[in-house]
Amino acid sequence: MTGIDYPARQPTLNCMGDSDSPGPTPTDTDEDILDVLRNADDPVLTTTEVAEHLSIGRRATLNRLQDLQQDGHLQSKKTGAKSTVWWLTEVDDTGHLSC
Repeated sequence: MTGIDYPARQPTLNCMGDSDSPGPTPTDTDEDILDVLRNADDPVLTTTEVAEHLSIGRRATLNRLQDLQQDGHLQSKKTGAKSTVWWLTEVDDTGHLSC
């Protein structure tokens, strides 16, 4: 050690939310993202097409779409080296996912 006493590092607040979550608080909810797909004229949308309707960027949209897919709300298919299309998972009239 150098013999210099440095002050303890203080946690910092991000400018958009609380100190417990990393990064800014999302301004678009999962329901907002699903509504984009529900209200679209096409049955499938690319990540960029979804992002155009949101206040978050393309990469953040991709991350959120992937989370929604893992939760069973969406399905996807890669259509190129950097392109994926997304569509809503079919739900039966009881609100459960169809097989």
